[in-house]
Amino acid sequence: MTDVIRQNDEEFKNILSSIRKGTLPTDQCVIFTNRCLSKLDNSSLKIFDDTIHLVTQWKHGINPTITYLNKLGTPVCKVLPSYSSIMTTKAVNHCIKESNCPKVTALNVECKVLLLMNIFHNFKLVNGSIGTVRDIIYKHRSGPRQIPHYLHICVIIDFKEYTVDEESKWRDDLPSTCIPIIPLTIRCEKR
Repeated sequence: MTDVIRQNDEEFKNILSSIRKGTLPTDQCVIFTNRCLSKLDNSSLKIFDDTIHLVTQWKHGINPTITYLNKLGTPVCKVLPSYSSIMTTKAVNHCIKESNCPKVTALNVECKVLLLMNIFHNFKLVNGSIGTVRDIIYKHRSGPRQIPHYLHICVIIDFKEYTVDEESKWRDDLPSTCIPIIPLTIRCEKR
């Protein structure tokens, strides 16, 4: 799971296109339901151990994520977003309902992660880039329990597709493909 793979199966590409348009016909639904994990035998399930699960809503990704992270055997970092708005009164914060980011997620060292936005296009770090978490850095050296409800300072992610020369790399003790990803603030501008 270190490569970004584009679909070349025309039938599957048509199904994905129908899903995107919200026009999934019955025959395509049948193909999908016949491929559900719950209908596969144990030997066929092994193929999906290291796959990325596509879900229609963030909440449907919680169980596969927990199962995946627990298999890695390293401590899990729970990440809760912090919502802010330009509104200073107790008006509705539209960020909570309209955000395209998950309401809760988790990660740990050695897990695979997927970027949800373009960060450095020139260095091939774009929406859909896949990397591996190498370290999670917290404000307090004892970890997150010292300062509850604060996000990590940064996550060190190894992006194999990332292109930077050795002289420009972030830290000398890490490969040049490792970069820090910091929590971003995305403000709701809606009034």
